[in-house]
Amino acid sequence: MNLLLFGSRYLPYRHEGDKNFWLSLVETLKREVEHICIISVNRDQSGDYFQAPNVHIRNVSPFPFPTIRSSFSDPNLRLSNNYVSKSLSFLKIHGQISRIVREKNVQVVHFMDNYGPLMVRLKRILNVPLSIFAPTYHPRYPLYDYFLRLSFVPFEKIITTTYAFKGRLVNLGIPEDKIEVIRWGVNTDELKPNCRMREQTREKLGIDPDSRIIFWSGFLQQIGVRDLQYSLKIAKETLKQKNDYTFIFALKYVHFKEEYVSYEKEGIKILAVKSNMEFLNLVNAADAFLSPILTENSIVAPPLTWIECMAYCVPIVTTNVRGVDELISDGHTGYTFSTIKEASQKIQTMLTDETSYRKISVNARRIVCREYDIKGIANKFIDLWKQMSEWRR
Repeated sequence: MNLLLFGSRYLPYRHEGDKNFWLSLVETLKREVEHICIISVNRDQSGDYFQAPNVHIRNVSPFPFPTIRSSFSDPNLRLSNNYVSKSLSFLKIHGQISRIVREKNVQVVHFMDNYGPLMVRLKRILNVPLSIFAPTYHPRYPLYDYFLRLSFVPFEKIITTTYAFKGRLVNLGIPEDKIEVIRWGVNTDELKPNCRMREQTREKLGIDPDSRIIFWSGFLQQIGVRDLQYSLKIAKETLKQKNDYTFIFALKYVHFKEEYVSYEKEGIKILAVKSNMEFLNLVNAADAFLSPILTENSIVAPPLTWIECMAYCVPIVTTNVRGVDELISDGHTGYTFSTIKEASQKIQTMLTDETSYRKISVNARRIVCREYDIKGIANKFIDLWKQMSEWRR
């Protein structure tokens, strides 16, 4: 099978964006798929190269568009990671997709990102089955639902990560048999607890080996400044009761602003994370991952970061928005809450009872190994795409 993947910021290394899943997936797919071509829209790299003998990467520059409101401090991402830029980038590049499909005898085209309603043009220019990855539902502007439905028109298959989002799409009028639920995936052989690294990271941070670390990271998809400020309130409420806890708020360097340093106080550290490895070391050193999502009408994927944390036996503490219960069972693989006070109480309950904590930690990793391991996820994608490639014959 010859496969074409299209998306923004696919890079040949783990980074702060959302393509680490696809990096792991391609690493697994290349053993089973004859040829994979990836068109990567980004300002980080240019030119063509081979990631493997059968994995060809073609980098193309995005169409920059200035935006006033953005969580990115990185100017390149402010110009390219917004709705208008992505839509115009698709118009700029869609002709290349058509040429590659003809030249490489591509049998299936898969979109890793949604480029908006302009994608309806695909129906006219491509004569191959199309699929698209749609992990989250996050209505942020008027006509969101209308544009979302329109963007899905040319696709034979819409792949989402939760049954909650599948249900929402069905309610929007999309046929149920057009929607597949395939989870995120992580390499559980690589992402696992490392006691020695845990000790080294804590020593580097100047944190007592016996102190409990509650970790927050941002900005994740559907998580912004309001969620950060809410989490800081939870930290302050908890530190009133337990002063031997340390809350670490780690912001991706592309989001970090000097003003965030003012949030530091006794028991609260603010960090700028410069690499994905640094982030994973912090996860490995943590005891819990605090990650509330305040946008109530959202449906979460849940975030890939949560799955990575759970692979390290780090339970998630979050709000109970739609989609959360498909990964986190309250008191079994993590905790959910509704108020700041409840969040503080559940953090203390979990971290005070050592026997209960060990059980929750083990359960968190167990569900990831069972349902989110990249090898099983890759097989589901391969089976779907092979089935789709047969439709062309």
